[in-house]
Amino acid sequence: MGASSLARFRNDRPPGMASDWLAQKCFDDAAPMGPWITPADEVADIYACRLRLWVNHENMQDTLVSGLIFNVAELIEYLSRRLTLRAGDVVSTGTPSGVGRPRGIFLKPGDKVRIELENVGVLENPVVQGE
Repeated sequence: MGASSLARFRNDRPPGMASDWLAQKCFDDAAPMGPWITPADEVADIYACRLRLWVNHENMQDTLVSGLIFNVAELIEYLSRRLTLRAGDVVSTGTPSGVGRPRGIFLKPGDKVRIELENVGVLENPVVQGE
């Protein structure tokens, strides 16, 4: 299980580029994972698992994995046509509805983010001020 961080203030994008996701998502500590890796064969039906996310105890996201736009097999097929996937590679699936930006909600230092994937585990991280 992993969480993608986004630093919207890091928007020193090249001219003509509407948004620079590389600068906003690729920085030290940007993708916490854990607290362990669960092999696929240990989860009976990943699509039946409920995915929930809270910020400071407020539920922001709550859906079944089957509700994501692309399923895991589609993502692996797409990626494997473009690059070599190896054992141990991590494929991030994206996020369900409920992200804060459209509602004007942004993470700030001191917030706590908790993600729970039913039958897999919980990942909880504090938000800290970066450099």
